[in-house]
Amino acid sequence: QIIVSMMLLLPLLSNGGVVPFESALATGKVKYEVQYIPKDERCMALTLTNTSGEPVDVQVETGRIFPAVSNDVQPFVVTRMAVVHLGSKERKQVWMHARCGNSGAHGPDEKTKFKGTVMGAPEMVATLEMLNAQRVTDEHLYQTIVWHYTNGHSVSTVYTPRVHPVILNNLRAELSRHETVPSNWYISNYKPAAGGNDMEFSGQLESI
Repeated sequence: QIIVSMMLLLPLLSNGGVVPFESALATGKVKYEVQYIPKDERCMALTLTNTSGEPVDVQVETGRIFPAVSNDVQPFVVTRMAVVHLGSKERKQVWMHARCGNSGAHGPDEKTKFKGTVMGAPEMVATLEMLNAQRVTDEHLYQTIVWHYTNGHSVSTVYTPRVHPVILNNLRAELSRHETVPSNWYISNYKPAAGGNDMEFSGQLESI
């Protein structure tokens, strides 16, 4: 069992180099399972199995989406890329940096089943990668970014008190510029969801 940070540091890359997750699936090199298992402030447990007789290094990309079987439950969206090394026939469980990707649905729990995977919008991927490059680690900010793209939440919702205002202002200005919408230089604070789960959206405005 491994907790994955920005990138799982590898002592030695496999001969074939790093294989993107989608390519590893398409070629049958790996199988996977996604579960909701809270551990050290992360909830997305990804189990990878190397089906080949050769080592493989699998890159799970930033912005990759893992939908739940039920449309009433939010999908997981990977917010930070990781490379996972798998030895021959090895099975490994890792905990990913991931947030939920549909503010209009319930958050996943231990009973949630996941099926399939797709990449998120290129614009969302680029924004998440920009924050990663700036070493921003605040999970709430990543959640507001994901909902901004998956549900059209206003730029005014992209906020956290735990990130420097200069970084936040530059981020919001960049979002507004790329999307050709006016900059919202106010902040929309929403009440926490029932139970305190910050991966669920209450929809109840607390202050502006």
